[in-house]
Amino acid sequence: MGKVIYYNILRDGDNTLKGLIAEKIFERVVRHFIDSLQCCSTLALALFLSRIRDASKFPSHRVHLDLDLETVVSRYGAEGALENELVETLKGLRRYVGLSERDIDPQTVIRYDLHGCPLCLRDRDVFHEDEEMESNLVMADDLSILVRLCSTCYKYLAENGYITHRRIQDKKLVRLFCTLKLLRELYSNRDIIRILARLDKEDRELLLDIYARPGQLGGRPFDYLCIDERGDKYLVDVASTAGSHRASPLSKRERELAPVVRARGFKISTPVVEYLGNWNVRVGLMEI
Repeated sequence: MGKVIYYNILRDGDNTLKGLIAEKIFERVVRHFIDSLQCCSTLALALFLSRIRDASKFPSHRVHLDLDLETVVSRYGAEGALENELVETLKGLRRYVGLSERDIDPQTVIRYDLHGCPLCLRDRDVFHEDEEMESNLVMADDLSILVRLCSTCYKYLAENGYITHRRIQDKKLVRLFCTLKLLRELYSNRDIIRILARLDKEDRELLLDIYARPGQLGGRPFDYLCIDERGDKYLVDVASTAGSHRASPLSKRERELAPVVRARGFKISTPVVEYLGNWNVRVGLMEI
């Protein structure tokens, strides 16, 4: 038997580790406090908003220069809108290269691994099973994206004249691949998009300023953005403790933002995760 280490999370773990554990616990139990609550982490929110802010820097987004946050929200905020457009793009891509459109529907897309082969719709495991897996650079003018195809689909495109010297010169086909790449990325952030769609434009502008301001330094304030079925909105700061179930104080940045976000109707809440013995925790939700 190899070396064994005993690690006491409460005694030896730092606040970062305890905080990460507390956040995961919060994700599991939050709906016991508030019914029909939709939440996203502010880390995921910040990454998404920064990506949208810098859209023109990325090849797949330069195909859609009008794709700002308000366009994304209005176009894809409704349930099923993103799935339906993804289906139509997949159908259009396969139809353009002479492949069947059958068996492509929203349910297929939901089950479909978005990091798999975009033509045969096999999930990412195909790349591990395929000994002749190809990664192909798709180029058109100053636009370049990486399209990962299984060897079967790569061979099909090459034999039918779509790929020459590992490049696709057909501009319409490149555009279809770019659109699919963009929709895949948006689909992976669909929960964030749907939460943002339920907020006012002024709320979205405030969140952009908080989480995606160019050159912004320091840690992100709060841990979660949530909205309930009545439209009440929350910024949640998760705290953990080994003793008292009193909330930890907000950070300096959170205290500065508190009057600003409250003026927009956000409630600031703190779920306190208290570590007990025998793998038990006590979770309490407090509004600050």
